[in-house]
Amino acid sequence: MKMGRKLDSPLLKLLGKTFVKMEEKLSMVDDETKHDTPAVDGKNEKEKETDQFAEKLDNVIKEICLLHPCGKWSDWEDCDAKKNGTFGSQTRTRKCGYNSTLCISNSETSWIEKDIRLCEYSPWCPSDYKLTEDDYCVKLYADQKKTWQNAQKTCSEDGGHLISIHSDSKSRIVEAILESMNVDDIWIDGIKKSSDGDWEFLNKFAYRNWYKDQPDGTIIPQCINLYKFGKWIWLDDPCSEKYYYMSEILAST
Repeated sequence: MKMGRKLDSPLLKLLGKTFVKMEEKLSMVDDETKHDTPAVDGKNEKEKETDQFAEKLDNVIKEICLLHPCGKWSDWEDCDAKKNGTFGSQTRTRKCGYNSTLCISNSETSWIEKDIRLCEYSPWCPSDYKLTEDDYCVKLYADQKKTWQNAQKTCSEDGGHLISIHSDSKSRIVEAILESMNVDDIWIDGIKKSSDGDWEFLNKFAYRNWYKDQPDGTIIPQCINLYKFGKWIWLDDPCSEKYYYMSEILAST
């Protein structure tokens, strides 16, 4: 009962009172039983009364269990809508058929209860980042030029990486941002660490936009500079060169 009052739980208070009454009842029965004569079946009336009381108590506990037969809800799953501004659903589950505080789980009578609610796909970007059409958060760093490695480090500290361009549509999104800020070149994802090694990219897509005769650099490591030369093209440059850069983070929902 003290625990029930402390936690303000009516259920625990009820249980406490029940056990107190049972203890008092059993104490009285024990005192009286010492002076009773056994019945023909081996139990006197007081012992039978004790058994009946224990059975009733067991039934009370079972009833209490049925008042709260389910455990806690799980966290909501991610919204299954995949495009910005569209609607979908979210689900969460909990196990029912037992009360983890009072009762023992019975796998034969337990079940999983599911709850579903409507949700809207609404991507969220960190402060200073802009949401793009393909649901990525981007930030153009045009206040200080850095080497490729230092630019990548800054992006990583933000929780992202240098912008990864893997399609014409992605390139057009980036180009529009750069043109709106009057920036003609930036570092992007892509590095070659050894003269006989391959170019390493964050994505596995085959998209490339090299300028003619590129890449042709000999100073290792080489990194990719997105450059406007009439049109936007890729150039390979020593990673020690300094350019502006764009960071990219996958939008949260």
